Amino acid sequence: MEQILEGLGTVLRAMLGLLLIVGPGVLFWMVVAGVVMAVRWVAHGGPFERVHHESQTASSPSTIKS
Repeated sequence: MEQILEGLGTVLRAMLGLLLIVGPGVLFWMVVAGVVMAVRWVAHGGPFERVHHESQTASSPSTIKS
């Protein structure tokens, strides 16, 4: 949990830096694009797809060849 909060702090500092450099309009559309990409990524499986796939293969019976 602590790492997540540190990551959010880093993201907020980066966004404030971008706000000073590019202006509020460009930053707004960059945030909108990032949110859209994140939503599409999660909708297509995102970070959970690999974990779900690994849990299925671990529980499925496998053949052992000797």
